[in-house]
Amino acid sequence: MTTLKEREGERGPGFAARFAAIDRKFAWSFLGFVLTGVSLALAVWFFMNSSPGIPSLKFAIVADSKVVQVSKRLPDLKVLFRGSDILDSEQNLSVITLRIENDGQADILEGGFDSTIPWGAKFDKSTIVSATVEGATSSYLRDRFKVRITAPDRLEFDKVILEHGNSVDLSVLVLNNAKNEVSVVATGKVAGIKEMRVVRADSQTPKLIQSALWYRSGLLYLFFVASILVYLILAVLLTNRLRRLYR
Repeated sequence: MTTLKEREGERGPGFAARFAAIDRKFAWSFLGFVLTGVSLALAVWFFMNSSPGIPSLKFAIVADSKVVQVSKRLPDLKVLFRGSDILDSEQNLSVITLRIENDGQADILEGGFDSTIPWGAKFDKSTIVSATVEGATSSYLRDRFKVRITAPDRLEFDKVILEHGNSVDLSVLVLNNAKNEVSVVATGKVAGIKEMRVVRADSQTPKLIQSALWYRSGLLYLFFVASILVYLILAVLLTNRLRRLYR
């Protein structure tokens, strides 16, 4: 009657013995190869998750409402504002809802603003009558975000922390030419942002700008996938070679 040990000997060397034989056969051990592949995957994952995101700041005109709508001008019709007839001067009052949004992948901190340049907005060829904070995505912004009129056509904002995905809505009453749309220009400088974009709600962000926000992340994911594929190919080649050697 054969023992279990004798039956194992008849079937040939076990897995541990085969693994040890493979490990002695090659200068770069099979176990080292496996550990290197796992370490590479972990390193790429850590780099992707620890690398800073791309900051971005957008000013969006989400609403532009005329206070006075006159379809037909009558001889005796007058609309007085601060003692002047705005119809006679071909002007109109507009309520602008301006949204300041961090639509990037990184938080914007107070220290990221250039302290020598006011952060705000300029309303070209318009006179600002009033500006108030209409809403915000966080209680912190509702309490800390302040807006001031510093010139007839300029607003200045407090430099606060604006986390990615958060936004503030402003209600701005302006007096402008009735024939022209209200035009807004972002002012100030934020580290890491080449230009603060100004868009209208009915216009789409250019695809080039959208792709730039995700370009870095796309490259990292591509590198991660390529690394895994190379590792798998090497593993298959090594496995085939080992099978040929131990047939």
